[in-house]
Amino acid sequence: MATKYLKHAGLAALLLGGSVGLAQAAAPPPPLSEIQSLIPKPGGSGPHKTSGVLPGAKNAAIVAGYNYGHCYATYWFFDGSFYYIVALNEEGTFVSYSSTSPVEDSAQQHLKNACEHANYYWYVTNTSTGAYDIIWIYYNH
Repeated sequence: MATKYLKHAGLAALLLGGSVGLAQAAAPPPPLSEIQSLIPKPGGSGPHKTSGVLPGAKNAAIVAGYNYGHCYATYWFFDGSFYYIVALNEEGTFVSYSSTSPVEDSAQQHLKNACEHANYYWYVTNTSTGAYDIIWIYYNH
């Protein structure tokens, strides 16, 4: 009887150890000041959506059309004029949304949910600025 439990415990330990070994740790997020320097200062008063490549990211790119992100961290900050949320992706990219309202709007909530649920796509309309118009969340269940 004890052999049966030891066998199952050994198998569980093997599976757990194997899965931990396969998991990749995301790089620590860069300092907020570095993130702030990446985001162009919005002109005008409307909401602004932009994306880009994080410094030091190897083989990361923003392409016209759909881009995939696996979010590992978010930043919220106010720069004196705009309220920002910035999602950092394991692929070496970031997506940001800013508005002048201190109240979280639906687009900011969407980006926050995208990070909480890990996988999402965004549709880039201008590769030079990283401007996008759609976020599509892939919920992990």
